[in-house]
Order: sequence, then structure tokens, then C-alpha cells
Amino acid sequence: MDNDKEWNLIMQLQEKVDKANEKIDEVSVKIEIMQTLIRDYNGIKDRIDICESRLDRSDANREGERNTNRNGWENMGYITGLVGAASALLAIFLNR
Repeated sequence: MDNDKEWNLIMQLQEKVDKANEKIDEVSVKIEIMQTLIRDYNGIKDRIDICESRLDRSDANREGERNTNRNGWENMGYITGLVGAASALLAIFLNR
């Protein structure tokens, strides 16, 4: 009787060990999948960082062009004003 009882305990223990090994295998597969996902995420994150830096430079260039154009128009306004003032002064002095 004791041999049968021990044998049953050994078989139960072996079943539990087998189930634990199956779970460990499942976890190993999931860890591999997670590692792949993390690697892919990091690669995508690096590419996004590169694209963002390019966009930032492009935005800065566009803003610089706008400032240059705005300064050009302001300077053109000053020149136009000076020409108008000079014309007015010339008209005043020539009409005297």
C-alpha cells in the first residue's frame, strides 16, 4: 500500500513539475515577444526623434524667412516714407 501511495505522490509531483515547465515555456515566449516589441518601439522612437528634429529645423528656417520678409517690408516702408518726405520737402522748397 505504501508503495502505491508514494507512487501516486511522485506522479502528482511530476504532473506539477510538467505544468510548471509548460508555464515557464509560455513565459519565455512572451518575454521574447516583449523584447522584440521593445526593440521595435525603440527603433520607431529614434526615427520619430529624427523626424521631429528635422521639423523643428524646418520650422525655424520658415520662421527666419518670415522674419526676413517682414523686415524687408518694414525697411521698404521706411524707404517709401523717406522718399515721400523728401518729395514733400522738395515740393515745398520748389514752390517758394
